[in-house]
Amino acid sequence: MKALSKKDLNFARAEELSGKPSGKAPSGQGKRMALIVFPFLLLVAGLMVWGGLQWQYRSDSRKAENQAVQVGSILGDSGYRQALLAEKRMKELETEYRNAWTVRQALDSYPSLSQAFFQTILSSAGTQAEITGFVYSASDGLLVMTGTAYGILDTAEFVGRLRQTGLFESISYTGYTEMGESSADSASSCYLFRISAIVNVTGGMSDGE
Repeated sequence: MKALSKKDLNFARAEELSGKPSGKAPSGQGKRMALIVFPFLLLVAGLMVWGGLQWQYRSDSRKAENQAVQVGSILGDSGYRQALLAEKRMKELETEYRNAWTVRQALDSYPSLSQAFFQTILSSAGTQAEITGFVYSASDGLLVMTGTAYGILDTAEFVGRLRQTGLFESISYTGYTEMGESSADSASSCYLFRISAIVNVTGGMSDGE
């Protein structure tokens, strides 16, 4: 068999004639195309993310609007309002009962102070302040009242009403101590107070003294 010469084994020429790639690096045109396509793909991805966030925002907004409508419907219901008023009145009655019980104990402990005296204090307390105890010193006329208020301004208003009664020569009130949930309203804070007052002899003594 006749051996082939080196010029007969020109593979590069054969690939060129067959039209197949020779494995060379991509041309400059291919690089330019990649530079154009890549930013486009990034833009498409960014638009997809932005669209998803917009959809989520609108979905959350619709949920919030629906919840607001439901809450408004509940608050606008006359039966619900009546239930709230009934619950509030029940708590006020409980406060009035506890105040009356505290005064009953005070009358037994300090007979020199009249029932009208304590009744005036109760009227001044109303339903915003619950009196939990009295301590009275007959020697110097000092009366200490402890209790719980249900609003941040209720104690100061209670003290203001006590001053207007004329039952005391002087009243000392230095502030309150904020606690957690109150017995009158489990959804709000309560405020413990301590009020010291000097009883006016002509206004606080019982008829027997």
